[in-house]
Amino acid sequence: MPDTIKALSILQPWPFAIFHMMKTCENRSWFTSYRGPLLIHAGQSTRLLESGCAQIGRILGTTPEFVRKFNFRPDSYGAFQGVVDLTGCDYVEAMRAAHERQAAEYASQRRMTIVLADQWAEGPYCWWLANPRLLPAPVPYKGRLGLFDVPVADVPGLAELLAVSPSP
Repeated sequence: MPDTIKALSILQPWPFAIFHMMKTCENRSWFTSYRGPLLIHAGQSTRLLESGCAQIGRILGTTPEFVRKFNFRPDSYGAFQGVVDLTGCDYVEAMRAAHERQAAEYASQRRMTIVLADQWAEGPYCWWLANPRLLPAPVPYKGRLGLFDVPVADVPGLAELLAVSPSP
């Protein structure tokens, strides 16, 4: 088992959606070649909470008020929530443009169809997440921009999650 794990800070309500609503795509403005276990940190800020709840409401076919009823607890912010497997990264905007041109030359027509059909995929880059595992309890930690390394020993319960469900 590695001594460190890659982590990513994401603002609520998106970590909640990853672990409780089968959100399999994290939209980012930048590409990553990293694949493997990824520790999800819920950022301290609430600035995306209202717009995120509205977007989740549209996806679920309900109201933002319903989504807000989940009452994100104080430990839902500024803490590690769990781990996922980062399995890929696609440039969604290029796929949309190719699809609009009906470009048969695109390398993976099936992959493009799957990506464009995903309700969470907005891009410009879509990081594909799989196998979400919640920590036994949120672990307070100061987040950072971009991918950052965290000692596995600093996160109670993480080693057990990695041992039970390792990334391929």
